[in-house]
Amino acid sequence: MLHPVCSKKSELEVSMQRNMAKKLLCFAIAGMMFPLCAQAAEADLQLKIDKLSKEVADLKGSVKKIDDKSLSKWLSIGGDYRFRIDSLRGETKAYMNPVGLFGYMGENALLSTTNPAFGGMTVGQALTLANANMQQVKTYQAAAAAAPTFLGQLNALYADVAGQTSTFGPNAGPATQENGRVFVPAQRPKNETLYTNKFGLDLHAKATKDVTVNVKLDMYKSFGSQSDNATTGNYFADRVGVFDGTIGHVPSEGLLNVDRAYATWSNIAEQPVWCQSALNFDPPSASNFDPPQVVVFSC
Repeated sequence: MLHPVCSKKSELEVSMQRNMAKKLLCFAIAGMMFPLCAQAAEADLQLKIDKLSKEVADLKGSVKKIDDKSLSKWLSIGGDYRFRIDSLRGETKAYMNPVGLFGYMGENALLSTTNPAFGGMTVGQALTLANANMQQVKTYQAAAAAAPTFLGQLNALYADVAGQTSTFGPNAGPATQENGRVFVPAQRPKNETLYTNKFGLDLHAKATKDVTVNVKLDMYKSFGSQSDNATTGNYFADRVGVFDGTIGHVPSEGLLNVDRAYATWSNIAEQPVWCQSALNFDPPSASNFDPPQVVVFSC
C-alpha cells in the first residue's frame, strides 16, 4: 500500500526540481548576457567620448587661428589727452632794437653826418666803417671790450641822423621818422586766457614674428584756432615758428603729426642680434639726446 504514495511524491518532487532547474538556468543565462550588454554600452559610450574630444580639439584649433588673426594680437593702441589753461602777464624795459636801428640808418644812408667823430662821412660810409671794425672782433673778450665804444658810435650816429633836416645828394631828403622802430618803449604785455589741447596716440604693431614698429603721433593746438599765431612770434612764445623740430610740441593745427617712429628687427638669423631704424622729430630733452628730425640706424 505504501508504494503508490511514495511514487506520487517522487514525481511531484521531480517536477518541482525540474521547474527550479529551468528557473536557475534562465537566471544563469540572463547573468551571462548582462556583461555582454554592459560591455556593448561601454564601447558605444567610449566612441561618443572620443568623437566629442576630437570636436573640442578642432574647436580649440579654430579659436586659436581666429585669435592669431585678431587685431589685438598684433596691434596695441594707447594715448593721452591734456587740456591746459594759461594766463600770462609780463613787463619789458625800454630797449634799442638793432634791426630797427639798421633799417632806419639804411633808409637815410645818403645823409651826411655832422658829428666830428665821423669826419663828415655819409651815414652809409659810417655804417660801412662800423661793419669793418666789427669784422675785426674774433673773441668774446674783444667783443666785450669794443661794445661800449661801438654802442656810443651808434647812439651818436642815430642822434645825428634824427636831428638832421638838410639834404645830401640829389636823391636824399630829410631824415625819415623811426616811429618807435629803434627805441622800443617799456611794455606790459599780457595774454589773459590761452586754452590749449594736446592729444597723443601711441601705436605698437607686431609686423612679423621678429619685427615690431612703434609710432607716436601728436596733435597740439590752441582752442578755436588752426594756426600758431597765439603762441609764436610774440612775447610769450618760446619758438619762432613750427617746423619738423618743434611740430607736435608747439600749438599749431589740429592734425595728427608724426612725433617719432622706429622699427626693430630682432632675433636676426636666430641669433641674439637686433637692428633698429628710427625717425625722430622729438626736440632734445633731459631724457632724449637725439637731435630733432634725425634718421637713426643702430644694430
